Order: sequence, then C-alpha cells, then structure tokens
Amino acid sequence: MPNTDPVVDSAAVLGASSSALARGDDSYRFMAAISKGQRGEELTEMAELAGTGAAAFTDDGVPVV
Repeated sequence: MPNTDPVVDSAAVLGASSSALARGDDSYRFMAAISKGQRGEELTEMAELAGTGAAAFTDDGVPVV
C-alpha cells in the first residue's frame, strides 16, 4: 500500500522502495498512490508508475476529489 513515508507517489520513490526490497523474485508487488501525497487533489503520473512496476493504484481509504 502507498501509505508509507514517503508516500509511493512517484517513479523515484517506487524505484527506491523496490530496490530496497529486491529479492531476485517476483513474489511481491507495490501499490502506488492515485494522488500525490495521498491528498486526493492531484493525480500521480500513473503511466510512469506502472512502467516502474506499480501493480495497482489506491489512496488506501483516503477520498479522491
């Protein structure tokens, strides 16, 4: 889930998080935020996040305006 610190809302954060947890297999996947900072105001660059490996998008219970 993207409710981390920092929020998984950019390809840079996703890439760093993926690298930190790399195990050499595909047994885990990251969900990225729908909105920047999970604030529900401005959408993330979902195509870029998907290209970096985001499996899905969610703001984890935070409404998106």
